[in-house]
Amino acid sequence: MRGLLIGYAIIALLAGSPVLSVLAASFVASWNGCTLHEGFANRCVMHGIDIGGLLYSMGILGWFMLITLPMGAVSLIAWTAVWLITRKRQAPGTA
Repeated sequence: MRGLLIGYAIIALLAGSPVLSVLAASFVASWNGCTLHEGFANRCVMHGIDIGGLLYSMGILGWFMLITLPMGAVSLIAWTAVWLITRKRQAPGTA
């Protein structure tokens, strides 16, 4: 059971990483009072360094979730099937 849950956690982390990137960019931008949108990079100074381009890139990575989330869902189903098949083969005395 532990292997199944570890696999679920890894798949969810990989599939959800674009969402986490957008959330982090949004949090940092709002914390610094900066504007963040998909049109273009806005100036955002934090500790004397302009991080507007980085925040813009992190925000645009959110579009990657259109690929990663469906692939993650398919991977969860496949991982469950592999785990069930492996578990059934390891069970002694079952037909």
